[in-house]
Amino acid sequence: MKRLIQMILVGAGFTANIHTASAVFVVDDQVVSDPATFLGDPEFDSRTNQMVWQDALGDLWVADIDPATGDISPLDGKGTLVDSGLASIVGVGNGPEWTYGVQDAHIAYTRLINGTTRAIGIASMDGAGGWTTRILNDGFNRWRPEGTSPSNTSAARIAYIKGSGAGNQIAWRNIVDSTSETVATSGVDGARFVAGSSFLVSTAKVATVSQLQIIHEVTGQVTQITFGANHKYNPATFIAPEFNEPMITTMQNKTAVAVWRNVAGVWEKHHTINLPTSKGYVSSPEPFTYGGKSYVAVVAADALGVGNFPFQPAGDTEIWIAGIDPGQPFYRRIDDPSTNAQRSEPEVYEADFGPVVFYTETDPVAGTAIVRRADTGLGDTTGYDMPLYGGPWSVMHRDNRNSGSTPYEIPDAYVGHNLAFLKNVQINRPTMGPKGNIYIPYYDTNAGYARKFASLEAATGAVNYSHDSTVLLPDVTVAAGNLIDRNGDYYVSTEGAMNKLDSDGNLIWSTPIEGFTRSPQFTSTDKLIFLTWNGWVYVMEPSDGTILMGRTMTGWRDY
Repeated sequence: MKRLIQMILVGAGFTANIHTASAVFVVDDQVVSDPATFLGDPEFDSRTNQMVWQDALGDLWVADIDPATGDISPLDGKGTLVDSGLASIVGVGNGPEWTYGVQDAHIAYTRLINGTTRAIGIASMDGAGGWTTRILNDGFNRWRPEGTSPSNTSAARIAYIKGSGAGNQIAWRNIVDSTSETVATSGVDGARFVAGSSFLVSTAKVATVSQLQIIHEVTGQVTQITFGANHKYNPATFIAPEFNEPMITTMQNKTAVAVWRNVAGVWEKHHTINLPTSKGYVSSPEPFTYGGKSYVAVVAADALGVGNFPFQPAGDTEIWIAGIDPGQPFYRRIDDPSTNAQRSEPEVYEADFGPVVFYTETDPVAGTAIVRRADTGLGDTTGYDMPLYGGPWSVMHRDNRNSGSTPYEIPDAYVGHNLAFLKNVQINRPTMGPKGNIYIPYYDTNAGYARKFASLEAATGAVNYSHDSTVLLPDVTVAAGNLIDRNGDYYVSTEGAMNKLDSDGNLIWSTPIEGFTRSPQFTSTDKLIFLTWNGWVYVMEPSDGTILMGRTMTGWRDY
């Protein structure tokens, strides 16, 4: 695949856009909300294809997103009125946020009780496609909630500020268990969960410098993790597929984006992103991943500070995405460079054609706010140079290109059959059996994202069977790593177990393992061999699931 170097003319200067891609990037930046409606700071959920936002009257609205086009429906964002009486964003400092369990998504927000007391509200989808709302038990004098990420593999939780003035504390809890509330030993500015870990991250002034600190989710113990003279603001977290581990982004001195990685127990700066633009400040860095790589969506601005929001961009601004790999610089401006506007709050949504960035365009003079959608162009990126989810080290390849690609001849045409949308195609891979049937684990979008696996006829797409995987495989959080033996028996990994089922979907055995695998294979002596995402290698007896060897190769790492 050729490496293209594209030069984009912006204003009076040039900015380099270096990226491996299948086509030259063309800006696609469109208005997607009703210009007559003041619609600001929405939050997007790629799981349920919905958008949540709060209007100036304190009403909580949910609208649909079409994953095929990225369009908002209805255009004014007022699809379903979920709740009313929300506290002002200006006073609280944030609007409603999504929070995620293994398969469930909820909305957390700050309500105002009797016009004076703040409390946390929770909105949850019911089985009929509607919403139920409630005030959190023991939720009074708790506000500005932040939720767990879509990668969360346990119950949905929120972190928030506890208190009503002097003596505020950082606290967090399970959204259904008031007794689970834990309070940090120090800190007052709020916190966010570190994706894929048992920690939260926040900032605190040390002497005169804003530093990062992590908070142990069980004990509340606070540990400073950054040092030096540079200020760190507005931390956000993500799981980087390049390393299969949590990382943190921050604003550095309001002028750059810093990316942090835990190396052998010490948080180190992995990369500093200095945007190739004449704008001197950055705002709202939003990390995201796609195609096995990590990126940051961020605003470039001439100045920061709008009202009570010191980090909000002011004046004419730009929307950029950038890569986190210091060895392969990638910068791309994705908003329309032919127009000047005040742009803010980039939010990434994964459409069917690739990730897009929604952002708010504000006109302070006219008093309007609209939502625009800018395509990242990353959906065009493809090829064998794309890293696999979790890194190629954890995959046992069986073709001579070491690519994991099919060993069969590629046909000139395909016949498509639709079963259900695969929520994570990087993990949920189909496998063909010896009789031409296809086995596949998947999320059923027509049944509340129920975890299932099915057998299909490859020639016709007819469903032989489709089972609820939580019935046959209790406590399953993910199904991956399909393998078929010569008898048509089916081997599939779940979180913490390797399982064998017959061709009718009946469970034969289930053996506990560390983590889960994506690439089991048979040895030359017909034993089952596989690697797990967290560095274990196993050899098992296929007939009964006996572990013949189980050994960690990364014992120095804390997963």
